[in-house]
Amino acid sequence: KKLVNAYGWTRYCFGDPIKVKADLRAYVAHLPQSTNAQALNKASRLVFDRVWKPNHDNFKMCAQIHDSLLCQYRQGFSHFMDAVSDCMVEAGTIDVTDIKGITRRMVIPTDLSLGGKSWQDSKD
Repeated sequence: KKLVNAYGWTRYCFGDPIKVKADLRAYVAHLPQSTNAQALNKASRLVFDRVWKPNHDNFKMCAQIHDSLLCQYRQGFSHFMDAVSDCMVEAGTIDVTDIKGITRRMVIPTDLSLGGKSWQDSKD
């Protein structure tokens, strides 16, 4: 009656996935979606502590949009984005055990878009 993702986040299940297809879809989607969301939350906290706090005069955390962190940095300080990428990879690296008991290391890679004067300019 409960699902636990790789970060230990627990969801109690009150529906019947055998009788109700919507319950089945929700439970199947929960583990990958909640694991990804936990990784991004952890990455946001790491970026806040390791990049923003010591560099808040030259670096700004703006928003979390879906699976992205939108940040700004002053000209000449683009190296902060390497630190952001490192935080995101660290947060997105976790051992995940499948339903057969096989454990694999999951690594969520990052893709940086840098140097735009606006969000639109930074898009590839």
